[in-house]
Amino acid sequence: MKTVVIGHNYTPNTVAAMSYELAHHLATAGYRVIFISYRPRFTSPEIKKMGAGELVVTSWPTEKRPTGIRDFFWYAKLYLKYRPSVSLAHFGATNVITMATKILSFGRARTIAYYHTIYAAIDHKTAKNKLPPRLLRWRKRLFYALFCDKVVCPSVFGKEDLRKVFGFKKSVVVPNPMPDRYERVDSHVGNKLVVSFLGRLDYMKGIKELVDGYQAHFTEFPESPVAIRFAGSGSLKSWVEEVCASSRGRMTFHGNLPYEQVDEFIRESDFMIIPSLFDNLPTVGIEAFMNGVPVLLSENTGLTSYIVDGENGFVFEPVATEIEGLLKSLAKKAEGGESMREKARETYKAHFTISAYCQAMQAIIS
Repeated sequence: MKTVVIGHNYTPNTVAAMSYELAHHLATAGYRVIFISYRPRFTSPEIKKMGAGELVVTSWPTEKRPTGIRDFFWYAKLYLKYRPSVSLAHFGATNVITMATKILSFGRARTIAYYHTIYAAIDHKTAKNKLPPRLLRWRKRLFYALFCDKVVCPSVFGKEDLRKVFGFKKSVVVPNPMPDRYERVDSHVGNKLVVSFLGRLDYMKGIKELVDGYQAHFTEFPESPVAIRFAGSGSLKSWVEEVCASSRGRMTFHGNLPYEQVDEFIRESDFMIIPSLFDNLPTVGIEAFMNGVPVLLSENTGLTSYIVDGENGFVFEPVATEIEGLLKSLAKKAEGGESMREKARETYKAHFTISAYCQAMQAIIS
């Protein structure tokens, strides 16, 4: 029985659902899957027989990010017990799982890492790791060259970033999927055109550019039907709350929503907006497509290749003047329209389903 180890969060929600569903898919197909879950944390291993295979779910020895020597030796024991022939690691689990698998197998096991965050999207001023960015870049460059057989990029944008910044060419593009939670709802009704932002409230997400663009638009067009909604948390949360409180209801802040309320928030929108200065494949865009809501998207993201202007969304440069012009154009049209919602939904079904992702990843693992 071929054994695969996966390091991610074992949950059917959020972007981590990709690994949860893949683990079940592989186990049903006859693999033994060792899933190391960071969140939720399992205090003891759970073993599940599935189809022709087996799924073992366990967790790291502590609740801290798995980056230390203790985590390395803990994983070494797990590796020697199951001897996986393939590893697939995400986020904080990447370094320990990938390096230990390659070392302990004497180079025989295949190691697959994920490239979730493009280099330009990292705010080195607030990052926890205080090493100089240039040193961090070269350390990561050596990691990819010495320990990774393949790197999975969620977008062509990410693949190109990986090549330019780290010189790594053995990568493959597999879009992040999203479980289908679609419920058909009537198009937004009312005299407002609701444009919503959902996500991390910080500088790299283009929050200030969005606010500046909207304020300039409203100054020129005080009768505009466009209303902006924010939901999320981050370094700019207090500032966003203050801006919304002084906007006389034109901008509203809805807090940091529980994940079970995300779909409803998106469905109540005419458009979701993603003004990121840089982003790989923003999850909220995929969630919007899944819910049949068109997307207003920064050109500096990996999701732009899935946007056809005027059909399932619009692409813009993430600067205040461009956002102002985009909102002016939307205000004149007054609505996104049922056609755009249908096109958004079709985009999800064509590119971001769980079944398509599992088939693509099984082919890579095999």
